[in-house]
Amino acid sequence: YQITEKNDLAFYKDSLFETADYGKTWKSVGSLPPKTRRLIYLGNGKMLIRSDANSNNADYYMSYDYGKTYELKYTDKGNKFDSNIFEFDHSNKLLSHSYINYYLSTDDGKSWNIDDRFQGRIIKHLEYTKDGKYFLTTKINNIFGLYSTKDFINFKNLTAGLGQFSEITFNVDNILSKIILSTYNKPDEFNLYYSADDGNQWN
Repeated sequence: YQITEKNDLAFYKDSLFETADYGKTWKSVGSLPPKTRRLIYLGNGKMLIRSDANSNNADYYMSYDYGKTYELKYTDKGNKFDSNIFEFDHSNKLLSHSYINYYLSTDDGKSWNIDDRFQGRIIKHLEYTKDGKYFLTTKINNIFGLYSTKDFINFKNLTAGLGQFSEITFNVDNILSKIILSTYNKPDEFNLYYSADDGNQWN
């Protein structure tokens, strides 16, 4: 889990490790909750930790010091969240994606409500940049693509000039200020692009 350009965190058997030299050497940071299954680094030292110690529920802990200490915030009864997607948006709301809806929390994960900004759209993936812009893969006017928006009212299709694709994956690198885009069409057409200007031009 990248926290700066050269600092990364990793966990193994409920223990947390850190490297400051691009992975050449690692040091132990501390222990994690039993049966930790997922770490989600949220920035500024904050980290969400998922534990599956209870087989029927998932426990979510919040750390404010890069995982050295943590506190239980929420027990997800029935495992409704997709534990791979948790992040803060620009207004400091914690977002989580379930299989149907996006949820938001304004109290670091203690309570959750459906985020109505998405207007019922099926969002494949969501990321954002530091200047307040959101990037999401979804269908708008029945056209699937990668879109950007700041207000969830006006959307720009960033892949309109590249063609139509059946699958799109992307990653926003806020450290390097680039978007990495991967597209797929049947039967075996794969393409890889990157943009250094928020998706206006692709290489």
